Amino acid sequence: MRRIKQSLFTGWHGRRKGARPAKRAPRWTCAAALTNFSPMFAPPVLPGARDYEALRRSFRWQIPAHYNIGLDVCDRWAEREPRRTAVLNVQADGVVEEISYGALRESSNRLANVLAAHGIGRGDRVAILLPQMPTVAASHVAIYKLGAIALPLAMLFGVEAISYRLEDSGARALIR
Repeated sequence: MRRIKQSLFTGWHGRRKGARPAKRAPRWTCAAALTNFSPMFAPPVLPGARDYEALRRSFRWQIPAHYNIGLDVCDRWAEREPRRTAVLNVQADGVVEEISYGALRESSNRLANVLAAHGIGRGDRVAILLPQMPTVAASHVAIYKLGAIALPLAMLFGVEAISYRLEDSGARALIR
C-alpha cells in the first residue's frame, strides 16, 4: 500500500483540480491511452472499408459459441500478469491499496464457489449491496463467472426501494 497526496490527483485533461483550464489537452493523454494496451486485446471489430455503406453491408457480428466476461476481464489477465494492478482502492485517508489480477481472481473464485455451493448458477440474479470497494469488483466477477446476473443496489435507495428491487428481480442471493 502507498499514500498519494491529494494534489497528485488530476482532472479530466490531466491538470490539477482548481487549476486554470488548459487551452488544449496535453498530448501525452492520447499517447498514454494508446500505448497502455497490450497485444492481448482482440483485433479490430470493423473490417476495412472505403465508405459507410460498404462497411455496413460487410459488417457481421462475430459471436463466440461460449463466452464468459468474468473470465475475460479477470482470469485472462491473471494468467499472463498475476501481479498487474487490477483495482486501485483510494481510501478516505489517502492510502491507496493496489489489488492485483491474481488477488482478484482468487477472491472472485472463492466467492463463486460459495455462491455455487448455495445453488446459484446460470441466469440466477444476485444482488450486491455494498459500498464501493474492491469486494464489489470481486463480487461482480464471481457472479459473471457463474453466468449469473449481478443486481447492484445502494443504501441510498432506501429500505422500501431495496425491498421492492429484491422482490421484483427474483434475486436468489444478496451479498452485503
